[in-house]
Amino acid sequence: KLLYQQNNGNEEEMNKFLLSIISNLTINIENVYIRVEDPEYPFAFSMILPSITVNSADSNWNIVRGVLNPEIMFKSILLKNFSMILDRNPSTSIIDEILLNN
Repeated sequence: KLLYQQNNGNEEEMNKFLLSIISNLTINIENVYIRVEDPEYPFAFSMILPSITVNSADSNWNIVRGVLNPEIMFKSILLKNFSMILDRNPSTSIIDEILLNN
């Protein structure tokens, strides 16, 4: 509502403003650990994501800052050391050891 009021209800200006924000957005997430266990079956699934970074990029996938009026938006996603673990016997899991070493 505030954005709408600041642009005097001009939808085109509002869209340009939002596009500018999204095209210049950088996201950095670190140290994510997700684990799903089934208590009825000896089963566990885990994902370890030490780092994920999302940046704006140009058409050659070079990371850029300050994108102005993009016609096509490119985003580069970098995953570092992504791991997925399927554990059929979670009672003897070594996942804690893996997490401590990362």
